[in-house]
Amino acid sequence: GPIAVNSATFIGFQMGGVLGSAVNTFGVILFPAIIVMFLSKYVEKFKDSKLIKDIFSGLRPALVGLILASAFTVGKTAIFNLQTLLIALGIFIIINKTKTHP
Repeated sequence: GPIAVNSATFIGFQMGGVLGSAVNTFGVILFPAIIVMFLSKYVEKFKDSKLIKDIFSGLRPALVGLILASAFTVGKTAIFNLQTLLIALGIFIIINKTKTHP
């Protein structure tokens, strides 16, 4: 995640300057990127499989929960008063009524 990337970038910079920073960041990102590319190839190939459908139907509620937890965490620090809450609510209503992409 972002903490791993930021840590790798910082430590790489401390140990080897800009080149060390770039190499460390690349190293942290490379392996997960390869895994995602590998898995996406097979998920696309077997997207009609019952197993893949079951996996995604199980992942959906977990992802919704993670997104809501993140929104709640950010919302606790972002909404300081009634004015900011009303602005956020107004923007939400406008986006939903006009079907505008945020």
